[in-house]
Order: sequence, then C-alpha cells, then structure tokens
Amino acid sequence: MKAIYFDNEGHVIHYDVSAPNPTTAIFLSEAPHPGPQFRLVYELKGSIMSGQFQMRMSGQNEWKSYLEWSGANSYPVSVYEISGYKLKLVREVVSQADGVRMIQAWDDVIFAIHPHITSTAVSIVHTNKPEMVDDVVFNPQELIPFDAAVSVVVVQGVPFELVPLIVDAHDRAHSTGSLASISERPIETGSRIQADKWKQYSQLRTEGEIGGPERMASLICTLDGDHVAMSIFDQHIIVDNVPAALRDTQRATGCFIEGASDRFLVLGVAYLDIPLSVTGTFSEDLFVHDQSRNLWNQTHIEGMPPDYRLFGSWLAQTIEQANPQHQIGPGRENERNLRTDRLPDVQALYTWGIDRRLLRPGILVLQNLDDARKLRIETGQEDSEILWAGADSVVYRVNDTIYQAKIVGDKFDSPVQLVKDDDVPEVHWIFWAE
Repeated sequence: MKAIYFDNEGHVIHYDVSAPNPTTAIFLSEAPHPGPQFRLVYELKGSIMSGQFQMRMSGQNEWKSYLEWSGANSYPVSVYEISGYKLKLVREVVSQADGVRMIQAWDDVIFAIHPHITSTAVSIVHTNKPEMVDDVVFNPQELIPFDAAVSVVVVQGVPFELVPLIVDAHDRAHSTGSLASISERPIETGSRIQADKWKQYSQLRTEGEIGGPERMASLICTLDGDHVAMSIFDQHIIVDNVPAALRDTQRATGCFIEGASDRFLVLGVAYLDIPLSVTGTFSEDLFVHDQSRNLWNQTHIEGMPPDYRLFGSWLAQTIEQANPQHQIGPGRENERNLRTDRLPDVQALYTWGIDRRLLRPGILVLQNLDDARKLRIETGQEDSEILWAGADSVVYRVNDTIYQAKIVGDKFDSPVQLVKDDDVPEVHWIFWAE
C-alpha cells in the first residue's frame, strides 16, 4: 500500500504503508541520500488513536520522535460576540466532530473548509450577518484538497474561495488536479461553484498569516522571467510583474506572497545565501507593489522572516528570532497547558513547534505602507498577535486577553481591555457587526 502527504508549506512525502498488527499502521518514507527519512506510526489503544512522527538522517539506525500525540485533533469553528468582557457564543460554524481543515478570510467574509480529514464543504461566515448559516458542498467526489494553494480571490467585486483538488498524484513530477471556485454569494449562472477557473488566481486576495503556535505557510510563487507566477499542477498563472531589483539577480530562488489586496502585493523572497548575524537575527527586505501607482518599494523587516498580515495600508508583523539554544519563549507559563475536545494545549504547541527553530520575544510591529510609519507593541509574551488595524486604532491579543489601542502618529495610546476569556487564544479574526 502507498500513501502521499501534502501540507500547506508545499511539502510532499511519499510513503510505503504496512500494518504489523490489526491496530497499528506504519508509514515509511523513501530514504533519500543525503537527507532525512520519515516514519509515521499510528496505534489504536482502545478508543484512543495515538501517533508519532519520527525521523532519522542517512546512515542512522535509531528513529527520533519529533512529534507525539493522542486523542482527537479536530477543532470546531465558532463565532462569538463580546459581552461584559467575556465571549458569548453566537453559533458554531463547524462542529468539533467535523473539525475545520483551514480558514481563509477577506473583507466581510470568512471561509471555513471542513471536515478536517476529507474536506467536502465550506461554511461561510458573513460578518454583516454572522448568525446566518451558509454551507456549500464543493467536493462531493471526496478528492484531496491541495492546501498549499487554497486562497481567496475577488472577481467583479465578489469574493471566491479557490480550492485545488488532487485528481491524480501517481506521477510525482506531474500531479493533476481540478479547481473549485466557491462564490461568497449566488451568482447569475445560478451555481455558486465554478470549475477550473485558473486565471482567477490573478485576482488574488490574502491577509497573510494568523498568529498563534501553529504556523500557516505563505502562498508559494515563482520568479519566471519578468513575471511573478503561481504554478499549481500543470497550470501556470501570472500574478504580477517581477520588481526590477530581482530581474537580474541569480541569488533569488523563489518567492512567497505574504499579502495581496486590490492595491498592494507584498512579496517575500527566498535567497541562496540568507545572512545570519552573530546574534542570530536576520534582516531582509520585502518587496511591496503599490498597484495604484505601479510602483515597487522595498520595506525593511527585523528578525527572522515573521508572520505578516495585511490590513488596508497597514502591514502587521509578529517578530521572530533564530533560537539555536532552544530557549523557552517569554510567557510560556501563562499559556493554557490543558487540551480539551474544543481547545488545544497552547503551551505544548509552542513547546513542540515554534521554539525548536524560532523564538518569539513578544514584539508586534505595525508598518504603514503609505507613509512608512512604524509602531511597536512590546507584550513580552510569545503568544500575542495583531488581529485588526484601521485608520486610527489597532486590536491585538496577548494570551487570553484582547486589547484595543488608539494610533496617534507613530505611537499606540490608551490601550483598553475588550475581553478576557479561556477561548481567546483561539481567536484570530475580529470584526464589527450590527
């Protein structure tokens, strides 16, 4: 038996599968030379499924566990309102039994793809009517979504969720697939689902990456001559023109779309020689295309390439630093250290995820792409993120508490607590509704 693994960072792993007994399955990857070999071990103990993700380098005999888990790993999607500084449930969008696979948001719509294993439907939250139920089945054939290229586009003012679906992955070099485009609202043709509208990727919209311990990867793109493009299965879609500073360099090996709106395209670039300083910090530039003026600018970032989110003309960053000594992130003791059916163990996710490679010192940066203002919030807590930014205010989360502060010039002023609640660490989107 064979298996294939895809993730939202573009990794593909081919496995041979064996079952040494009726309650155990072992997934063993090929042994490349050089490079690591991977092994997944699943074991059913009573009604509880446990798993281990292990690896070993070429020439080694012993396996080393990188991740271990047990029990349910699916979580619901819920809409809350703030009432008396607490969260009050409005409705459950995706049940815990189904579990969410991924969420994409743009403007006044949020798309939640589910179930988390074989995703067949998308539940749509309309932020102007958050109580309204709107579920669309887009994958009755139960094909596997290609998470690395799921995104939102806006076509003639209407948001669509684009979900590539893997049809045939037997040929590793030439996997084939189809594309489901799910409209946020009914359209003139009567169907809310369109097939294989690949050119819609040229109208890409993405806020970027949410915070928290579980990383989301940016959309992967390529520098193809004079064009920034996306390659998905056998499709090649031009997204933008390459900035002049990158056209003649051999140093750039690829690119990432960190944010995209009707005005800005924010581009990160992968280089052959990433410079690391003695202190373990990394400095590079983002390339920002102001499409209203057809002008590419470079904006400096600090630390390792962080998580970005685009809110209008504001680019939010959660600062990260290289962590070769595996230091414990600040505020680890303040994070939830218990997992339930509905809520993950935040402390464990940081322990096994972020801090193996990176350290988040609890610094949030908000940079204005119009006037170059740069504002900093130093929370001193690794589990913090900017949730929203407008013309004169910002909303940010620190562990289980959400704050709102005024933007006055190049400083934040008068922060006030909006809500403190056990469920807040899983809040990554905030909006205002009537």
